[in-house]
Amino acid sequence: SFFSPHDNTKLNQDDADLGSGGPMALPSGFGTSSHPRLLVEVGKDGRIYLLDADHLGGAGQAADGGDDVVGVTGPFQGVWGRPGFWGGDGGYVYVVGNNGPLRALKYSAQGPSLTSVGTTSDNFGYTSGSPVITSSGTTSGSALVWVVYSTGPSGANAQLRAYDPVPVNGVMQLRYSAPIGTAVKFSVPGTDGGRVYVGTRDGKVYGFGRPTTAVLATKPYDFGSTAVGGTENATVTVTANRDLTVTGVSTASPFAASLSTPVTLTKGQTLDVPVSFTPATWGAATGTLTFATDAGSTALDLHGLGTQSGLGATPASLDFGQVRTGAAKELGVNILNTGTTAETITGVTAPTGSFAATTLPAVGTVIDAGASVTVPISYTPTSGTDTGVGESSQLVVTSDQGSVTVPVSGVALSGKPELTLDPTVLDFHTVPVGQSVTLKFTVANTGTVPLTITKAKAPAGVFHSENQLAEGQVIPPGDSLDQTVTFTPTDAYPATAAYQITGDDGQAAKTVTLNGNTDPITDYYNQLGGARGSYLSDPVSPEYDTAGGGKAQDFRGGSIYWSAATGAHAVTGAILVRYKALGGPGSSLGYPITDETGTPDGVGRYNHFQIGSIYWTANTDAWAIQGAIRDAWAASGWEAGPLGYPTTNETTTPDGVGRFNHFSGPGSVYWSPNTGAHAIYGAIRDRWAALGWEAGPLGYPTTDELGTPDGVGRYNHFSGPGSVYWSPNTGAHAIYGAIRDRWAALGWEAGPLGYPTTDELATPDGVGR
Repeated sequence: SFFSPHDNTKLNQDDADLGSGGPMALPSGFGTSSHPRLLVEVGKDGRIYLLDADHLGGAGQAADGGDDVVGVTGPFQGVWGRPGFWGGDGGYVYVVGNNGPLRALKYSAQGPSLTSVGTTSDNFGYTSGSPVITSSGTTSGSALVWVVYSTGPSGANAQLRAYDPVPVNGVMQLRYSAPIGTAVKFSVPGTDGGRVYVGTRDGKVYGFGRPTTAVLATKPYDFGSTAVGGTENATVTVTANRDLTVTGVSTASPFAASLSTPVTLTKGQTLDVPVSFTPATWGAATGTLTFATDAGSTALDLHGLGTQSGLGATPASLDFGQVRTGAAKELGVNILNTGTTAETITGVTAPTGSFAATTLPAVGTVIDAGASVTVPISYTPTSGTDTGVGESSQLVVTSDQGSVTVPVSGVALSGKPELTLDPTVLDFHTVPVGQSVTLKFTVANTGTVPLTITKAKAPAGVFHSENQLAEGQVIPPGDSLDQTVTFTPTDAYPATAAYQITGDDGQAAKTVTLNGNTDPITDYYNQLGGARGSYLSDPVSPEYDTAGGGKAQDFRGGSIYWSAATGAHAVTGAILVRYKALGGPGSSLGYPITDETGTPDGVGRYNHFQIGSIYWTANTDAWAIQGAIRDAWAASGWEAGPLGYPTTNETTTPDGVGRFNHFSGPGSVYWSPNTGAHAIYGAIRDRWAALGWEAGPLGYPTTDELGTPDGVGRYNHFSGPGSVYWSPNTGAHAIYGAIRDRWAALGWEAGPLGYPTTDELATPDGVGR
């Protein structure tokens, strides 16, 4: 069986998909007779699913078209990891929300169900890790919930934290913390033999346990609750693990420390440091007290909770950003008791307009000190513009000790953004060990309204980006930015990775594939079948350098050309001969962007190039066509149009001004800087040629051949100015100058004169025309 949420398509488009962390099975004994084996699964949309492992529920199988699952809790904040479970004290599930708290959910056999019963007093930044629990079996009081705390995407100022597993009055109690530098994204601590291990983004692994090898024995200090504006003073005591001299201590607001240094300690001697906590705002505060010594530095964590009677909200406001009309976006806000005694909710005012609160706390709900309730709010605009229409409202929650107002805002857009990545493959080719090569790709918004980058997953390891694309980056319509990636191999083996980017354009994540120390020509040759299976047959040359940093290799049956921008493509036969004669990749055609391919009519063959094409048939041979002339030919229907196949390369006109290709139609496309590219063929082309082509009185064509309004004739206008008009009864004749002007004034061919039956001629007396 399988399970997929009933709204999986939308979740995937919004990069809010299920399974950002794997499912977790509850231990045997936690099921019921109806559901003996249970799973817990979480996703980026913040819903927590309780599933029957033997009947997962499929997709949309409930009677109302919803999810046929055992239970759903939330939505809370999105989860970019997996849940943790503690089997003692009746059973608890733990999840870390994205920019939300560590949350404890109590298991109940009634249902069965999961109920949120407690959270941490502060929020965990994006890239924080998943919880893991250590204990002595299910013995009550023996467990700790370990989790890596990160401040945000960079992983800076990370901590390893341990919490008591059972919340007290709705709050999870911090038992231990230690600074670890820069956290790895979504890291999970490892535990074994009474020790906890954490890896960091800068390539270190820290082990925590007893005994310690730190120069000072420390432990974190928690000031507890302190009223906003007040000061709590304390003394932190550390013990020297060796003879040393303390040369300084430092911390940052809202904490302070003072110590006259230097202080010399012998092994085992203690040092008392006066510290203080002065919160300026309510909420949890964390800091680091760092000791500098002549034997190295060490640090301990400081924690405190600023309190203030009433209610608070995290975040303080909700900004939905730009949302397209007809789409919906949901965010959550935590309403917290910021005081020191329980508060009772006395009133709730929901947001209005395009905003809606899907689950409001009921009047009479009691929120314990430090605890919170989550209110999901959705934004579904119904009308907007390409530039956006701002909308706002507010959520108001009142208690017996105060109230909190949460402003909500959004911008309604009627257009649509579109994320485009170019190229979608970066090939670094061969880079020696110890050297680096940097390439870039373009992140563009090809839509009509601003695009917001919702997720950007940069590679790590041998592929890396110093300046990573920021989540939340807004790209205006028609604008773009460049993202660089550096490849620094540590060995000569092939390497591959991906840079994954998601925008708010309703599409799934898009990927740029990164390849290094690969041989794209050999890889492509093998894809085509290699020496025994490919029409290229055996190689007749080694790889060699080509224009602009590209590569090429020749084979018995053709050549493969490669560049970082175009990838590898094969060119063969007469097309290859023509391509090489024109200068290959160094010519105005650039590199091939297709292999040789058959034309739709089954007659010809072609390759497209960066700036043109070469077309071949048995009757016409292979000829290059590019630029505006190629565009005009394409607009007329390519080889299936009236012009047929090219019979010349693009060639300069005798007057040195224009360019042209002749075609098998017969026909031609002529171009000049002042007239652009236009097609001319048949009897009209024959008459123009007889009058001297572009050097004659008519000049260059300024239109393609067009039908006359009466549906009888055909014509081209020229830069002379002049025209050639044709009809079945009159043939093709040129008319220009003052005679053309008078004919036009009389109504062209629809006037009393009809179609011209001669070219402009001289009168017998040699005076007139």
